[in-house]
Amino acid sequence: MLLRYYIEIARLNRPIGTVLLFWPCVWGWALAQEKILLYGSYQYLLYFLLGSIALRSCGCIINDIIDRSIDRKILRTRNRPLAANLISIEQAYIALVFFLGVGIFVFFQLPAISKFWAVIGSILMLIYPYCKRYFHYPQVVLGLAFNIGILVAYTCLEPFLTPKILFLFCSGVCWTVAYDTIYAFQDLNDDIKHHIFSTAVRWRDHPKKFVACTYFIGFIFLNMSGGSPFALTSYGIASSCILLFWKPHCIQSCERCFKAHGWLSFIFILR
Repeated sequence: MLLRYYIEIARLNRPIGTVLLFWPCVWGWALAQEKILLYGSYQYLLYFLLGSIALRSCGCIINDIIDRSIDRKILRTRNRPLAANLISIEQAYIALVFFLGVGIFVFFQLPAISKFWAVIGSILMLIYPYCKRYFHYPQVVLGLAFNIGILVAYTCLEPFLTPKILFLFCSGVCWTVAYDTIYAFQDLNDDIKHHIFSTAVRWRDHPKKFVACTYFIGFIFLNMSGGSPFALTSYGIASSCILLFWKPHCIQSCERCFKAHGWLSFIFILR
């Protein structure tokens, strides 16, 4: 039973977050090679996957530790192991240490410049839970954290950042802000009640306008990164379909549209 709670607090039973964290690593790795599977260090993909699992699990555990008193008040999160007192704070720290160990192992397999970006990403992941208390746009911080993998992966193969990779990074941030805004609408009423900030709360009266603008800015950055006409067309169709089918005040619709980004993220490597 305890193993089940460890799996839940690390969100290993909900792999969508790991998938969304892993994709930017693949984008950066692919752009460094210019062509998918052309040549290079394929072992890095395994490290990126392992690192994505570890970092996402650490982020979730830290988030649950920091937000445990808030999570008890939110309908969607009140049954999380720590919020529901199914495991102790000490047991949560044991899980955190384990995944930190996995992350540190991956960290030492990276080149020096990649380690720098990995540290930046870890810092962003640490401060994200606090942003929800003081900042109307915590999704921007999450977007920076989730897409730092682009820079980590790219610098594993190419030491110097180019305008292309920076534009791709900006496009990825916009993509994350969009899908996490959709995700945040699941908790809109509870967040308003308990004074938790998010882009969903900030733009609750014009949700589709905000997400559409975010997608559009991401489209511009993707174009500036050298995205092919096929990639740009696919991006436009995918984002338009999400906006068409997304019902902001329907929890099930928010969850489905959020999860759809897990496979739609393939678009960014159609270069």
